[in-house]
Amino acid sequence: MKQIRLSKSAHIYKILKAEIFSGKYKPDEYFYSETEVMQRFEVSRPTAIRVLKDLQQDKLLVRRVGSGTYVSSPTQEKNSPWGVMMSTGESSHSLHPMISQLLIATRKINKTLIIGDHKWSELESLSQEDQRSILFRPFLQGQIEGLFFVPFYDSPRQSERNCYDDLLNPFNRLFLDHLQLLKIPVVLLDYGMNPFPYQSDHDLVSTDHFQGGYLQGQHLLQNPAGSIHFLCSESHEFIPSIQARREGVQFALREKGLSLKIHKLDPHNIEEINCFLKKEKPDYLIASNDDYAAKIINTLYQLQIAIPDQIRVIGFDNSPASENSVIPITTVQQPFAEIAEVATKILSDRIAGNSLPQITILLKPQMIVRRSSP
Repeated sequence: MKQIRLSKSAHIYKILKAEIFSGKYKPDEYFYSETEVMQRFEVSRPTAIRVLKDLQQDKLLVRRVGSGTYVSSPTQEKNSPWGVMMSTGESSHSLHPMISQLLIATRKINKTLIIGDHKWSELESLSQEDQRSILFRPFLQGQIEGLFFVPFYDSPRQSERNCYDDLLNPFNRLFLDHLQLLKIPVVLLDYGMNPFPYQSDHDLVSTDHFQGGYLQGQHLLQNPAGSIHFLCSESHEFIPSIQARREGVQFALREKGLSLKIHKLDPHNIEEINCFLKKEKPDYLIASNDDYAAKIINTLYQLQIAIPDQIRVIGFDNSPASENSVIPITTVQQPFAEIAEVATKILSDRIAGNSLPQITILLKPQMIVRRSSP
């Protein structure tokens, strides 16, 4: 992958900006002159001028004619925008409706929401400084007051330890540490930085995914017991929200003395799916989310498997895919509007200086029954 290099002025800007927000310089303290920037970073005068001009435009410095350049208060203005950051990976598609609801919730309090999203595979080979620069780039036009963040999660990587920190994307800690350095409050969405069932060590607002899985299991138990299977892709297996759903299903089935079989399958691979069907003879399929369920249903349709007469399928999220599938999908609806409202309230409180302990709020999902599993 081609390396993305920051310009000299952008690199120096990031260093000085972080130093200002770290409290290294006091408000109204005399700041570097053009000559001092040139000497410290060994750059030309035009580069030094550009750096100081950019810091002034972001209201981090103020120029006083005949006196010099001074540090402004790093406290963000009331009209500063907020941000939301999430991965563009396959597993995040189901969360796109949440962004729509965040836009609605923040608009109610007259806040602008800046949206940033990236694929980790496009950043992995870059230096930490370049990663930070690229991921913060959408927010640089106006210093953000706070951020909603869905932790990055991509396909599991090989690890001798095989521990959760190795499976969760390595950038998350770096990103959250940088937010803390800049004194920008953050509220996590969907799942935290610790594996299920451990509590998040940051503010977190999410669906109660365990309860959602329990609802799926209870729905299946309304019909005669059969062979029940949980299907996911390899990249979904260790996502905390999907782990919680799976555990919720298993809990519901254990109450009736039943077991849940778990499979990692490519929903597009007709041969792989056909072998699975012949070997396992499933009666019920619980998919990790609606997108996956829709792909499985399309493959079953190609194999001339009748749904729900031969196999019943359940998804999760109540995304557009659940209604637009060849067979409308029974699913669990996430309360995205409520999540957005609660997360907005928490972030407002943190920006206002609320220093209470970190809070986790899990909101109640709802079962939506359609043709795939009546």
